[in-house]
Amino acid sequence: MKNKKPYIRLAFMFAFIFMTGLIFNGKALSANADSTQAKVQISQQFSLRSAIEDQSVLTQGPSYSGYTRVTDNEEKINVQVPVEWSDIETGAWTYQGTEVGVFVAASSDLANFYSTRSQPGVFIGVSHSLAHTYSEDGLLGLEKSDLSRQCLHKARSDYKNQFYAGQYDQFTNCRAGTPNLLVFTTTSADQKSLILLRIVLVSDADLEAADMIMNTFQVLGDPEHDEHHDD
Repeated sequence: MKNKKPYIRLAFMFAFIFMTGLIFNGKALSANADSTQAKVQISQQFSLRSAIEDQSVLTQGPSYSGYTRVTDNEEKINVQVPVEWSDIETGAWTYQGTEVGVFVAASSDLANFYSTRSQPGVFIGVSHSLAHTYSEDGLLGLEKSDLSRQCLHKARSDYKNQFYAGQYDQFTNCRAGTPNLLVFTTTSADQKSLILLRIVLVSDADLEAADMIMNTFQVLGDPEHDEHHDD
C-alpha cells in the first residue's frame, strides 16, 4: 500500500492542474466574450465629433458635470441630457400652427433655446400625423427650407445607432446667433410615428452632450396614447 501513495498523490496533482486550467480558460473565454460584446456596443454608437464638419464656431468650455434621464409625461420618450439642462418642458407638440403630437425639451434656458437658439438644448417631437404626410426625408427637407432662410446649411449626413437610423442636417451662422444647429429625423420602431430632434451646440462640451442624446434617446410605445386617462 505504501508504494501506491506516490501514484495517488500524482493523480490528485494532475487532477488539480486540469481543473485549474479549465477554470482559467473559462474565465478567459468569458472575458473575451465580454470584451467582444463591449466592442460591438461601441461600434454601434454614433459620434458627432468626427462627423461635424466645422467645429470652429464652438467655444471651449468645461465638460458637463453629469447626465440625467428626461422623459415626457407618459415616460415613453426617454433621453439622457446634461444635469445642467434643468429647464425641462413636455406636452403637446404644435408644428407650423397645428397640434401634431407630443414633445420633450431640455436646456439650461428654454426661453432662449426656443427664441434665439443661443442656449444649448434639445427638442424631441413625436408625431403620428406627420408620418401620414411626410417621409423622414420630406420632414427634414421642410425643416431645411425654413432654416436655410436664417442659417447656413453645411451638410446632410447619415447616422445610425443601436436603436435608430436616419439623416441629419447641420446649420451654422444663424442670424439669431445660433452657433450650430443639428436637425435629425427618423421613425419609431413600429414605423407609425415620425421623430424630429433639434440640438443646439454652443460649446465643445455640447458635442459630447449631443453624442449622449443621439445614443440614448428612445421612443417606447405610443407617446400620444395617454394610458392614465383611458375611457
